[in-house]
Amino acid sequence: MNVMNRSSALHVESTPGVRGAPPSTHVADRGRIKVLHSVGHLLRGGIETWLYQMVTRLDPAQFEHHVLVWTDEEQAFTADFRAAGVRVLPCLGHTNPLRFAANFRRLVAENGPYDILHTHGTHYHGFVMMLAARAGIPARIAHSHTDIKPVLAEASLPYKLYAGLGHAAIRHWATVGRGVSDLAAASMFNADWRDDARFGVLYCGVDLEPFAAAPDPLLRARLGIPEKSMVIGHVGRFEKQKNHSFLLETAAAVRRRDPAAHFLLIGDGSQRAEHVARAEALGLSPHITFIPDCRTIPAHMIGAMDRFLFPSLYEGLPLVTVEAQAAGLPCLISDSLTREILVEGTSSRMLPLAAGVDAWAEALLALPARTEASKAAMQATLRRGPFNIVSAAASLASLYEQSLERSSR
Repeated sequence: MNVMNRSSALHVESTPGVRGAPPSTHVADRGRIKVLHSVGHLLRGGIETWLYQMVTRLDPAQFEHHVLVWTDEEQAFTADFRAAGVRVLPCLGHTNPLRFAANFRRLVAENGPYDILHTHGTHYHGFVMMLAARAGIPARIAHSHTDIKPVLAEASLPYKLYAGLGHAAIRHWATVGRGVSDLAAASMFNADWRDDARFGVLYCGVDLEPFAAAPDPLLRARLGIPEKSMVIGHVGRFEKQKNHSFLLETAAAVRRRDPAAHFLLIGDGSQRAEHVARAEALGLSPHITFIPDCRTIPAHMIGAMDRFLFPSLYEGLPLVTVEAQAAGLPCLISDSLTREILVEGTSSRMLPLAAGVDAWAEALLALPARTEASKAAMQATLRRGPFNIVSAAASLASLYEQSLERSSR
């Protein structure tokens, strides 16, 4: 189902809770809504980027945000959250349930009381939900950001049991549940999630303004990319989920057909060194530019890429593909992901991984060239729909209000 037809954009002017909007009567009566987010870590990933954009867009006069992490390390996003006025709370011991529970109770007692727990993760958050309920947090929102069914299909029996118990606990203790897509909702809340009034879909949004900027004509030169190359880009952490092995084999197949093709891969991760070595073994090193995760992804998409390649094994709703379409990039995306990411009118397409790297190479080269007109059309469509960050922030503010009202019944 096309997302643009199923969820109309909300207007900031009519939705309290977003910066610049009129205050909610409910919030004015009761004071700020205090939200505790549980994310595990603050690496610069998709969930953390979205959450940062949300907490900096929601009105601080109406919402106070704290973030629970399971490490005391200063990570890529830690300083950004603190600078935005968000309290970052390390809750250590997640591998030791008794220690974690004691630390959770202490942090809630010292920093609460909280109105809402908003979890951003999978099965372990069933335990967090239970602790929050026992600590008296009235509204508990479970947010499913990924479809882990492909992972569970290959997992061991003990892990499947652990995940099943975790998700059962989430469904029991959550007062509200949201998936970032239909697939993500079904992954956490079961296939019949639509039959439970607590559960639904909340699309994450992207900030469209950086993608409307003019391209930097000197960016390719600074990156060492030949000016006349056809550049295929990818953004994602170097982990198994992102399927970089398939990506590199596809790159080799593309190069056999178009010797002018160049690849730009942005991201960090535990498998980065392994894939850099694999690129060298395939003879691709002169034709691939690896850069670490950065704050200037929109500029790289606009100024350095011609197409976008995304062969992930599984995702919830990969916002980076929406960002690529906002930049006007034709995308080739694995069809194991939700079709909700295809923006209406896009020239992007989906292809089965089983089709093989040669078919992927042919499909990449067959994508139409990006034009300023196609970029403008994508921007206009996205501004009207739920992937616009303004609409997403308004939807989240409304969800917090509704969650509190539901928990008080």
